[in-house]
Amino acid sequence: MALGGKQARFVAEYIKAHFAGLVGEGISNGEVAIRAGYAPKSAHVQACELLKNPNVSAAIEKGVKRMERATKISVEDHLEQLEELRDKALAAGNIGAAVRAEELRGKVSGHYVDLTKDVSDDLSDEQIIIQIKNDVDADAALKLARGMGMSADKLREIFGADVMGPKAA
Repeated sequence: MALGGKQARFVAEYIKAHFAGLVGEGISNGEVAIRAGYAPKSAHVQACELLKNPNVSAAIEKGVKRMERATKISVEDHLEQLEELRDKALAAGNIGAAVRAEELRGKVSGHYVDLTKDVSDDLSDEQIIIQIKNDVDADAALKLARGMGMSADKLREIFGADVMGPKAA
């Protein structure tokens, strides 16, 4: 039996919320019903009734399974797709897209890691550089410190005496 307009919208909204990780994690079935066009006053009751409806629950189950199949991808398949996109971008002369595809291939392969670090505003430039040096990468910290115009004496203090060569007497 075909679903009515609001029922079909409820199924679509439920599947969308399910794959966004929202159902059971901050969004209620009533909210899903509201998004599908049901009145806020009766949305919770409508959602309960809809989820008991065998046609609606079957449509949700079918949609969830279809989305799960569609979203399953192996690392190898993903790398191959990115390589194909990179090659197409290069052939079209779109260097930026090719570089981005190659960057994503590196991330998928584990060569790159996105790292964010909360650095409080009350830290000095020196403290930030020291944190980056200790937690991330000393070379990157040194380049950043030089780019910030940190003095040679301060660089020696943070990175060691040989970072700038021998100190002039």
